[in-house]
Amino acid sequence: MKHTVTIFISLIFLLTLSTSAYPDTDSPTVLITGSNRGIGFEFAKQYAEKDWHVIATARAPETAGDLKQLAKAHSKLVIEQLDVSDVSSIAALAKKYQGKPIDVLINNAGILGDPNLQKLGQFDYEELDKVMAVNLLGPLRVSQAFVDNVAASKQKKIICMSSGLGSMIISQMAPDLYFYKISKAGMNIAMGTMAADLRKRDILVFRLAPGMVNTRILEQAGRGGQGIEPQESVAGMIGLIEKVKPEMTTEVYTYNGKKLPF
Repeated sequence: MKHTVTIFISLIFLLTLSTSAYPDTDSPTVLITGSNRGIGFEFAKQYAEKDWHVIATARAPETAGDLKQLAKAHSKLVIEQLDVSDVSSIAALAKKYQGKPIDVLINNAGILGDPNLQKLGQFDYEELDKVMAVNLLGPLRVSQAFVDNVAASKQKKIICMSSGLGSMIISQMAPDLYFYKISKAGMNIAMGTMAADLRKRDILVFRLAPGMVNTRILEQAGRGGQGIEPQESVAGMIGLIEKVKPEMTTEVYTYNGKKLPF
């Protein structure tokens, strides 16, 4: 009897040790591209504060000082190198996380491009290639590379950062920024097609516009300080991501829940 009690106590101890060593096995996982600053950093911060596993990616992690500090404060946040315009970089990260369920994949990485090189009469088509590689091909490549990870998860969500300037209607209200507008409009169409393609796998592909947010892109566009703060935008988007339904994947939504005409 004494021997049986000893074994029972030992089993309880081992179970407790195992549970305490892996207390977060049920926490969902999010992978975020472009996490070193702005909206991407805020996504990483808010998901980390929600106790998610966060795979925060950056093109140059060694220079991502704020992200490194965030990782020190949150043990479930890891930083990975990822350049969404580099096929080999995407393939390397996908191989590293092969078989790992990813509940929410956020295609956040994006660039404005040099405004002076995308004005009528001053088009630089090499600049167009750069903008398209990040803003359009990036989400396509990353989503394709990690689609099985998303399919293996419980939530099964792919999120893509759209823009009001990618709207056919809104883009006609202001001149310039041709390349950025083209890239975001193309992304809307491409990821809308992917949404239709992946419904049969119960994967939700959701396009979100963060609004005018005070980030480096807004400064480059000459409107620095005129937008909302990243905290407000990201909090709104996370709320929408949590409650996204299949019927919402046929529309583009803004951070505050409004439909964006496109």
